[in-house]
Amino acid sequence: MKRLLKKIAAIVATAAVAVSAFVLPTTTASAKGPFDGAVKMEFMEYYDHNFQTKGEVITYKVDIKKRGTLYLRCLDLFKYTETRIYNTSGDLILDAQSSVNSHDLRWGVGEGQKVEIEKPGTYYIQMKSSTENLSVKDYYIKFDPTDKPTIAFKLTMKKGTSVSLGAVTENYDGKVTWTSTKKSVATVSSTGKVTAKKAGTTTVRASLDNGEYIQITVKVTK
Repeated sequence: MKRLLKKIAAIVATAAVAVSAFVLPTTTASAKGPFDGAVKMEFMEYYDHNFQTKGEVITYKVDIKKRGTLYLRCLDLFKYTETRIYNTSGDLILDAQSSVNSHDLRWGVGEGQKVEIEKPGTYYIQMKSSTENLSVKDYYIKFDPTDKPTIAFKLTMKKGTSVSLGAVTENYDGKVTWTSTKKSVATVSSTGKVTAKKAGTTTVRASLDNGEYIQITVKVTK
């Protein structure tokens, strides 16, 4: 993190930099062991499951490619169940329990259970029955992506100058696409080199192939 900050400071030495978040997405290995054999879930498709015995566990997995909010819903009341969500690294990020007297997991009422997803990857949903002969009906998930940049800062340049911003994505192994909203003000190359053309303001964006993006507001002066 410190090295990334130093690199950005070096390439925008003449700029006023306002950083909103400095967490580049990284690729992590899928969790193994307890999640082997997980059933793949698709968004907005309904799933049913019949628990025959107490303590029986069903594991689902869902591939999420962007940051956002994951909602879990069920049109039938979950009675005597435990539901847990694990991230790609196998860390527990949601632990919810319900009983016959608990209505907070009557998914489909309000927005249901939800969890914020900060990193793309494969997430695992485990349901465990606390009783026998339990039926779960019309269980489904939805996802609302968050349209916010992973990194956002401002840069001031003089007309005719150039600066390379490629260092801000050098730790990302996937494809990066650079664009400028006003090419007449400043252009950007495929490697992140920004060239100031005339006075004005434009937005330069580095779009990552996992759905994340880095946004730089470029102000060009005479």
